Amino acid sequence: MSWISRVVNVFRTSRVDPELDEELQFHVEERTEALMRDGLPRKAAEALALRQLGRPLRLREESRDIKLLPWLDSLAQDVRFALRGLRKSPSFAFAAVCTLALGIGANTAIFSVVYAALFKPLPYTNPDELVAISVYVPQLQSRFPSLAIRPVDFEEFRRSNRVFADMAAIRERNFTLTGRGEPERLYGARVSANLFPLLGVQPQLGRTFLREEDVEGHERVVVISHDLWRRRFGADPSIINRTLSLDGQPHIVIGVMPAGFLFPTGKQLHSHVELGPRIDVWKPAAFNQYELSLEELNNFSWGVVGRLKPGTPPQVAQANLDVIAQSIVERMRAKLSAFDEVELRTLITPLRDVYFGSVHQSLVMLMGAVGLLLVIGCVNLVNLLLARLNSRSRELATRAALGAPRSRLVRQLITESVVVAVLGGAAGIPVAAWGTRVLIALGPSDFPAGQAMWLNGPVFLFAMTIVLGAGLAVGLVPATEIARGHLHGNLKDGGRGMTTGKGSGDVRRALVTSEVALCTALLVVAGLLLRGFVNLMRVDKGFEVERVLSVDLALSGERYQGSQRVAFYRDLLDNVRGLPGVASAGAISILPLTSESEGNTTPIFLEADTKVRLDRPVAPYRAVTPGYFAAMGIPLAAGRFLEAEEPASNVVVSERLATHLWPDTQLSSVVGRRIKIGEVTDDPTTIVGVVGDVRAAALDRDPVPALYVPYTRARMAAMTVVIRTTQEPETLAAAVRAQIWKRDNSIPVETMRTMREIVSESVAPRRFQTALVLLFALLALGLALVGVYGVTSYAVARQTQEIGVRLALGAQRSDLLRSVLAQGLRPVVAGLLVGLVLAWTAATAIRSFLFGVAPLDPVALGTVSAALILTAAMACYLPARRAARIDPVVALRRD
Repeated sequence: MSWISRVVNVFRTSRVDPELDEELQFHVEERTEALMRDGLPRKAAEALALRQLGRPLRLREESRDIKLLPWLDSLAQDVRFALRGLRKSPSFAFAAVCTLALGIGANTAIFSVVYAALFKPLPYTNPDELVAISVYVPQLQSRFPSLAIRPVDFEEFRRSNRVFADMAAIRERNFTLTGRGEPERLYGARVSANLFPLLGVQPQLGRTFLREEDVEGHERVVVISHDLWRRRFGADPSIINRTLSLDGQPHIVIGVMPAGFLFPTGKQLHSHVELGPRIDVWKPAAFNQYELSLEELNNFSWGVVGRLKPGTPPQVAQANLDVIAQSIVERMRAKLSAFDEVELRTLITPLRDVYFGSVHQSLVMLMGAVGLLLVIGCVNLVNLLLARLNSRSRELATRAALGAPRSRLVRQLITESVVVAVLGGAAGIPVAAWGTRVLIALGPSDFPAGQAMWLNGPVFLFAMTIVLGAGLAVGLVPATEIARGHLHGNLKDGGRGMTTGKGSGDVRRALVTSEVALCTALLVVAGLLLRGFVNLMRVDKGFEVERVLSVDLALSGERYQGSQRVAFYRDLLDNVRGLPGVASAGAISILPLTSESEGNTTPIFLEADTKVRLDRPVAPYRAVTPGYFAAMGIPLAAGRFLEAEEPASNVVVSERLATHLWPDTQLSSVVGRRIKIGEVTDDPTTIVGVVGDVRAAALDRDPVPALYVPYTRARMAAMTVVIRTTQEPETLAAAVRAQIWKRDNSIPVETMRTMREIVSESVAPRRFQTALVLLFALLALGLALVGVYGVTSYAVARQTQEIGVRLALGAQRSDLLRSVLAQGLRPVVAGLLVGLVLAWTAATAIRSFLFGVAPLDPVALGTVSAALILTAAMACYLPARRAARIDPVVALRRD
């Protein structure tokens, strides 16, 4: 018989066994009839036939071994026996399966995100060859780890390098889409024509850019995203060659990118920040003469992605680009004598790190936290199995007495635990699916849950690995107890325990100690993260959060030029200030804590400087209107705010910029001094005021020097209007929108947010990871308390007769209560001490996530310790009270 048939027969024993019985019966009857023909009576013939053929049971087993695979059949028997046992113990089965489903499901959900970020190949051709290229000035790297690249330098890198197959440049640029429907502000990008071929991505419809379209004057063609195509145009397949009005200018749609296209934004490529906003429109870069000027120093604003030639190490590529960068600097020095001190170096970063490097540590921390939850769940399940093993001691002793080898009993227990783990894994599938959906829905913008699939090949393999690993690990401890236990003795003592002595109880207490230790470490880490998050929300932001409404606006560059922009914002703000409920209003080019808060910086020099000095600050350059500082609640430290009709040569600086430029000077003395903005050869401007510092980039970063110029000087098209209200800001949204559209109904008004919402969005990654770790810690605490309760209850049950004797001899019930409580809390205290050591190690590893809190924060350590002892005492109290209420007569009569 083939082995395939034998395998199949293992799973159809309900048919194989009757067939064997019929075959054996046929042979017995045939032999009996032959003997009867020889003259023997039927009974004697049957007896002789059985003796001649052998024992029926032995024959049946030998025949069965021929038709089936014995080891697989034995395993199938163990599985069936395990399932029958679980059906007989529904409470145990429910608790065990739910515990593992929670741990396995949560681990699978988090791993699906970890795999997407750290292991899954990027959706490009040969993604390992793709890198981001940025530059840095060695003397300034502590302040500016990396910088974007100028178009003129990009062209030199692309033309002169020997190690890249190709390079492409990227810079974000927003557009206003008008035409049918409401006007819409689109996030877009200017890109080199070769970007899409470089990535190896094909459009779903149409084509991408041609080289001749990447030339100034011929660039009015666009590729749009799948989302925009579906959302705005109803997935119309005839979108190709349709004309769109972007910023008032006609552009022809030539392509639609596929759904889920992962696009590297320019900001990511040079600063490695979180995933930016969705990009809906791509347009050819088409560099102009200003951008290609070697003398222009304020255009370090393009991200660059390159594809290495096959087999080229990143270090070799970086060395080659460094040589080119040095030649660029030499040419700049020849034209700009003020550039003598400056050097330029390049950085090569794998594209995966660009996308997900900012969340790497966060994902590792979350994976560690959810892994601890699974370990604690497994330890808890081991305790449940040991309790169940004790109740099955008579059954197992009987099987051993009937000849079952100890190895078979050990295998049976391990099989049972694996069956429980498989059932837990199956129940964990919906938990993992739900958990992944929650991560996608609630995760912050930099959390790569959107790239995750809750179940694919690697994730399934991971899930199966932890299912089998958990099953084997959980089954080893009960199996070890079987291997060491005195099984035959349990027939003599009525099956009251698996082992003699106190060994089993010691094992269970040790398990409680271990899960309390792990739970303590997780709780302390969660407490530290929570303390850090609270500190972050309470930090002095430099502005007021309550009752402030912001509106992002962008005027069409074709319809609004210099003086027209000034007039629009001046009239709009005058009208908004007249609305009921408005206390003050102003506008700024880039609002604090938004995605562009670190952009648009400029060098600052003293009036007397004649050469570039690297110790001079580089400050964010912000255009503001009168009323902005009052609307934001930014305090005046010296001088005055910018006023209406402010000369363009006047500026306001932050306290940090003032003290950086003049360290030993009082702020009041800074007013009236003059600085140069942008280039050391520019005309000086006069400081008319000093304002408080603002945490503009992020709440967990110190304020940086900031420069505020009159809007009449910058005249930017995109501004954020800020309105301080005397009522809830949301109630004014409709009135503000009406005022905007009253002046121009083609201006998109989509992003209206309160400052409270902006602050909340800025801390979303920290809030999310803190909430997840806290959730895992609380679940771990619940599992640990169940373990404490179970061990204490087990101890009380085993000591019932002893307690009855002590009560009969006059022991006080209060003394018994304290004794049981002490017995239950002893492993808890031991686990707490071990856990605090583990917590210190873990907290040191995540120090970068802690804001304003030390790894040994006494508040967090004390709170966790007190809460753990208190809740553990409550878990021990119920069995302790039950012990104190035992009736001595009933206890002494117990068998």
